[in-house]
Amino acid sequence: MPASRTCSGKKLGDALNDGQEQLVERQLILHDFDTEGYRLPDTVVDELVQERIHERFGDRITLIKTLQAQGQTYEKFRQEVRDQYIVSALRAKKHVAGKNHHLALQG
Repeated sequence: MPASRTCSGKKLGDALNDGQEQLVERQLILHDFDTEGYRLPDTVVDELVQERIHERFGDRITLIKTLQAQGQTYEKFRQEVRDQYIVSALRAKKHVAGKNHHLALQG
């Protein structure tokens, strides 16, 4: 087997493993959020959804047409926006906490 195929196969395998790790991490973050009793108010989720609609679709009608073409519901879209926000916020919090811990260890 040529070296380029072996290298490409390894890169593909690494990418798949990385993707799986990110999915597992995402599910763990969402699980922790729910089990720790945190809540994201519906009003905040609604604001996030409106921002996403404006940024990516322009208006709600375009969003609905796009979702229908993809076979997805508005409720599923709303849940994905919520989950993405939670994951992003908790990853950022973890990253900041890690930096602060690192600085404390240096001091």
